[in-house]
Amino acid sequence: LQDVFTMLKNAENKPAMEMKAGGYDRFMTFLRDELLPTLATRYPIDLTARHTLIGDSSGGHFVLRALYDPKSAFKRYVCISPGFGSAEGAIQQAEEAYAATHQDLDADLFICCGRVEIDQDAIRGSCRFGSGVTWIAEQFAIRQWPSARIDWEIMNHEDHASIAMRAIAAGLRSVHQLRPGVHTAEIKQVQKAMMEAMARPKG
Repeated sequence: LQDVFTMLKNAENKPAMEMKAGGYDRFMTFLRDELLPTLATRYPIDLTARHTLIGDSSGGHFVLRALYDPKSAFKRYVCISPGFGSAEGAIQQAEEAYAATHQDLDADLFICCGRVEIDQDAIRGSCRFGSGVTWIAEQFAIRQWPSARIDWEIMNHEDHASIAMRAIAAGLRSVHQLRPGVHTAEIKQVQKAMMEAMARPKG
């Protein structure tokens, strides 16, 4: 991690800049015990539902920490360009610790990175975005969790700045199993209901 921080500080010509990482437990506690319950008092949110967590870059690293956290408030995960060069070894350790005490992983995961960001320059190479994607995909294949489902992709022509919108759209389709042709009947029902609602007399 310090190597990545040093490269970033040098790139900004700010060698004295202080950069830190961490705080997973505090932030997950906030999401699970404060944010979601508060939102549920204002919106029709089912706290027992399969909530979706989306993270990009260091946020993607957070998503993978949550994936292997038995106390996570989420079951669906969209992980974009996870920085495996940050807190190196942390995800591998979390995965190993989870596997040592669990026989299954009830989760839907979409994980991706951009083709360009893998070898664009030394900084992005040191972040190991591609390594995170392939390592997780391989571990899912090795573990064969009965309830786990994964889609993974290296997206052509995308770099670290351009990938987010495409990845979020693809990820949400994946974890909610809304791939084209898969839920055609349900989509038609929703469209029909929308048209009927629009045709109803107002007032």
